[in-house]
Amino acid sequence: MTALVAFVVVTRTKIVYARFMEARKALELMIRSCTELIQIMCVITQPDQSPEAKKWRRDVAKRVIVLLRVTIAALEYDSSRENPWDVIELDDDDRIDCNYFNVSMGSSRSLDTNASCLRTELTNECFRSPITLIYRLRETFMSQRQNEALHKRLFFRHPCNEEFRCLEHSSDYLKGYHMAVDLITTPFPFPLVQMARTFMFLWVFTLPLALIGSDYGVAGIVSLIFILTYGFLGLEYVSMELDDPFGDDPNDFNDMEMAKMAFEDIYITMLRTDGIHYTKELRQMVERRNGQQLSTISYV
Repeated sequence: MTALVAFVVVTRTKIVYARFMEARKALELMIRSCTELIQIMCVITQPDQSPEAKKWRRDVAKRVIVLLRVTIAALEYDSSRENPWDVIELDDDDRIDCNYFNVSMGSSRSLDTNASCLRTELTNECFRSPITLIYRLRETFMSQRQNEALHKRLFFRHPCNEEFRCLEHSSDYLKGYHMAVDLITTPFPFPLVQMARTFMFLWVFTLPLALIGSDYGVAGIVSLIFILTYGFLGLEYVSMELDDPFGDDPNDFNDMEMAKMAFEDIYITMLRTDGIHYTKELRQMVERRNGQQLSTISYV
């Protein structure tokens, strides 16, 4: 019985920890894709210092920052209940695009619609918001083709290869986002959780009965029961804490602070490429609706 309980509890802990690390890798992939997209875009297009090119780079950088901010809100929706389209950094047009389902279908919903179905629809719409913004990011990135002169100045050697090199990071971002969504929408198998907890609690509560006739003495029995109970229940508590790493619990990822570091990396890259004027404009465009800045660094 002891071996069975130990096997089930340890196996559950290992699986939960593997999911936890996979979620961390997905978050890291999204953040790294944002910074690399901006850095490669700036390196390739830096020779063109015209106002049009600087405005285009500023708009792309803004799209990337808003995309990451909305993604964090979507991943934390189950804990914070903050709708991604209510993020204050969003423009009105983007807000409508992200909330398109509620705007277009809200009036047609039946009054007797099941509440759980409405929650499911709302959750799906939250997860759809970053995908919509990725499309808008790609659309903004390719908008330079509408100006033929600007396009030739920005990507003057191998335009298609250089553009695809930048857009490849948006695909990496989408890959990381889908990895995170898959982990959120695929809960840990309940039968395994139920079996592990049933065996564990049954074993813990019947352990004193098995030790009544032992030669350990009262102090030895109490110490042994305490250590075993602490170990098995502690592993179960660890599994519960690591099961959902996106949220505001003490052991969850501090993803918003990680995103802020990426924002600052983007501001630094833009500062080196286009100067302080356009970097200030970028920060003001991102934080124009926010009374409290995303960061306190004062170089821009």
